[in-house]
Amino acid sequence: LLAPARAAVSEQQRVNGSAYRFVEAAQVLKEGKASWQDPEALALIEAAILRYELLGRLRAFVQTELTHAAAKGVWVAFGGQADVTDASDEGVTVAPGRIVAWAKVPPDQMLRLVTATVSRSTADTNTKSLLFLASAVFCKEISGGVDLALKFRERAVSLNSTLLSLSERVLGGTPDVILAQSRIQAIRPELARLAAAAA
Repeated sequence: LLAPARAAVSEQQRVNGSAYRFVEAAQVLKEGKASWQDPEALALIEAAILRYELLGRLRAFVQTELTHAAAKGVWVAFGGQADVTDASDEGVTVAPGRIVAWAKVPPDQMLRLVTATVSRSTADTNTKSLLFLASAVFCKEISGGVDLALKFRERAVSLNSTLLSLSERVLGGTPDVILAQSRIQAIRPELARLAAAAA
């Protein structure tokens, strides 16, 4: 029971040092301060697992797409634009043949691969809506792009309205809440400075 939750938490800690609330919930469970019957802790762990599964599905899709056709001009490291010509479990192959491990693909480059492959996909509606939701999770959790995350979320929900509640669980709230979170985070240092000055 703990294995998938631990894997999800480990992956999220790897890609984002801010560590989110569901990691705190997992720690509370580990220390025995809460039980698996605690509704909030269970909800947070479930969201962590769902995020992990969505991101795994997204990477698997991108990998499959790249084995069929190169993504042209999406890689802008190494001094200029380059094509991604292949992908495997090891990583992506960047022209003229350099293999970059998945873990070392920078978030901005991975975002280019995601947008280049998901948007052009001819997958069925259900698959594509889930891919859009996975892209929204990727943008918010890894790339920090809230605006783009909300655009992907909107496309996911417009294709499949049943994803509405799932999107709120894995993204951490409604669009208004998500925007408010980013604004609060941005203004927090200034509020701390003003509080210190007032004191």
